[in-house]
Amino acid sequence: PLESIAAVVAADESARDDAVAVHEHLSVLRRVDEEAYRVVMLRYFAGLSAERTAEVLEMDRRSVGRRWVAA
Repeated sequence: PLESIAAVVAADESARDDAVAVHEHLSVLRRVDEEAYRVVMLRYFAGLSAERTAEVLEMDRRSVGRRWVAA
């Protein structure tokens, strides 16, 4: 039915808008705080734990936590 097609189109537009917003926010974060950007990329997108992120970035675990909260 036409209603379900409209719902799919609206959901696609919403998902696209969300993806654009995330990309824009990440771009700003990268310019403002490169370390926080890297923490977000590893924690959220790569799925690493805070401990593993600290190892990869050679940062203190508490610093990773602070960057994660600030981001």
